[in-house]
Amino acid sequence: MNNSRTTSLPRLPDYSRLATITAALGTAILIGGVALGLFSRFLAAANPVTPGDDARAELPDALGMSAIVVGVVALLTIAAVLLSAQRLRAAGFGNPGMAIYLVLAVAIVRTMQLHVPSVAEQIFEHYAAFPRLPTAIAAWVLVCLGILVVTYPLTAALRFTPTTRTIAVPATIGLLLCALATGGALWVGDDDRSVDHRTAASVVAPPVPNRLGQERFRIALPKEGRVVVGGPGFIIGTPTGITAYDGATGSARWHYLRPDAAEDGVHQEVSNLLSIPAENAVLTSWKHLGWIAFDATTGEKLWTESDFADDSKTAMRVAHGVGAVGESMLALVDDELFGGSYGNFARYDARTGRHMWSEPATPDGCDDMTSRIAITSPAVYQVQVCRNRESAWTTVLALDPATGAQIARRDLPNPDPDRAPKVSAWEDALLVDWAYRNAPLDHLVVAAPGLLGTAAVTAGYVKVIANDPATGTLVTNSWDTGITLSQGAAPDRSLTDPDARLGGVSPFDAKLITDELIAVGDAQLRTWRRVDLVENTPPVPLGSGQSSQIIAAPGIILIPLDDKSAGQQLIGFAP
Repeated sequence: MNNSRTTSLPRLPDYSRLATITAALGTAILIGGVALGLFSRFLAAANPVTPGDDARAELPDALGMSAIVVGVVALLTIAAVLLSAQRLRAAGFGNPGMAIYLVLAVAIVRTMQLHVPSVAEQIFEHYAAFPRLPTAIAAWVLVCLGILVVTYPLTAALRFTPTTRTIAVPATIGLLLCALATGGALWVGDDDRSVDHRTAASVVAPPVPNRLGQERFRIALPKEGRVVVGGPGFIIGTPTGITAYDGATGSARWHYLRPDAAEDGVHQEVSNLLSIPAENAVLTSWKHLGWIAFDATTGEKLWTESDFADDSKTAMRVAHGVGAVGESMLALVDDELFGGSYGNFARYDARTGRHMWSEPATPDGCDDMTSRIAITSPAVYQVQVCRNRESAWTTVLALDPATGAQIARRDLPNPDPDRAPKVSAWEDALLVDWAYRNAPLDHLVVAAPGLLGTAAVTAGYVKVIANDPATGTLVTNSWDTGITLSQGAAPDRSLTDPDARLGGVSPFDAKLITDELIAVGDAQLRTWRRVDLVENTPPVPLGSGQSSQIIAAPGIILIPLDDKSAGQQLIGFAP
């Protein structure tokens, strides 16, 4: 009699369900990573400023493209394993799923090759946020994560149990993870998070006061602050941004600030702050970001990309006067010196950044290398040295600021054409000076383009301290004659105060307004009646400090004061 026993082996756990879930999850993450890589590479906004070194410049694009290529290779590897794994194992090729390790190794090498962590940290530290880099990083992380997840089901040589639940649910979770990663990357790349921008309602700007009046307010002026005229008052710029104030009250109206601005990161270049009052625009220049133009009244953004923004990246410079609180127009020049400039002048619309016109070609017989440009509100002056076989002369052209068309011309004899005059613009007046070149001509001061043909060429040097081009009223100062106020460049209509010798007064610390001439020096203000040049008494003391600038703004006369006890202040005067 045979007694047979049946021995049953223990049942092995079935991991096919887990393999299916992880394969579906990893594949979904890979698909999402590739899609986000495509968005980053071809649709997301790039850094508005190209970094100077190749590593930081190339990382966003290189990382996005790497996510696309490596992700697609990983997906093709998954498809090949699923379609041919059993056939290849039966043929003795072992487990083809091991190929995924090669893809993983490529991903690791590429991460090290691009120095992703360190280079990305440098970009985030030095530049404004932009979507292309964080979305590329997120895409790369998703692709690498997807490869890691599918490594288990592809290399364990397990069976799969494909059902609606084992595929749809993990795939949905994977896509939700991709959506969260995309949202987080877009949030990180949103530069608006770093900006505090408040706008204001549009109002009509009040006129500049007709006389000095009384002190109305004092506000603290940041150490690195710069004041320009703009909108219905004035604007103060600092490395963190700009704040616009109401001229009549001194209260803040609107601002655009980056509170976390850093010296080695994005910050406003205060010296490049430009106000164009005639076009109601103010332009800010940001290191590692570029130009941003605002409406000076409301604070609304006007443009960030424009002809001006592109052209300013070339060798040409922004034209602006020394100590100017408001520019006559938006322009670029080859070079500049104390308000005058060399050739290659280009005029732009401040509200759009659009190029309007460029300096006309130099006429035959004139030397384009010695052509000079001076910019004022009523005209752009072009001064040229010309010659022919019989003679030599200096040509002064007044060009229309809007079109560049010639509106006035004057030719002056110049026996030595090799000596180009010094050209500059002070207080909206043209100054042409031959004397420093020892040329036969001396000094020419033109208060307005309509006076170009009649303005006298004088031998004695005078300092222009104020000018009103609308009326042709010019105020000069010298040790010999004191202050002289001339109407329309007519000697018989001049007023002189020989006792007022303002030796330290320069064009940015005297101002001519409707009824008065104001000058500042020695921490006090002095005023003269414009009608007869009689000085008002007594002078107005400012405090224990130094001041050397007068700013005539809508609704207010501003005096920056470096007070010994209270620090830097901005004092407002109005009737």
